[in-house]
Amino acid sequence: MIRVTVEQIDGDVVRPLATATIDPVGAITNADNVGDYAIQLSRFGRPGAWKTGRLTGFPRRVLGGWDLVFRCLDVMVGFRDRKEPEE
Repeated sequence: MIRVTVEQIDGDVVRPLATATIDPVGAITNADNVGDYAIQLSRFGRPGAWKTGRLTGFPRRVLGGWDLVFRCLDVMVGFRDRKEPEE
């Protein structure tokens, strides 16, 4: 399992914001060139998962950990081009 935690740090104060959990689906061996992963995104302080999903066919022997995180986020939330709210 891979866990990515997003925190805001202000001096000595650490405020957790969100967590992503990325679990391989099925057994992955060193011979496997691709992997499938179950994804769960959570917001801190809110019970349960915010979103759940799956990434399939990730080329795990070619790409690294940040590529895995990026692709999981792309699957779960995609590209967001949000405008700032008007005041």
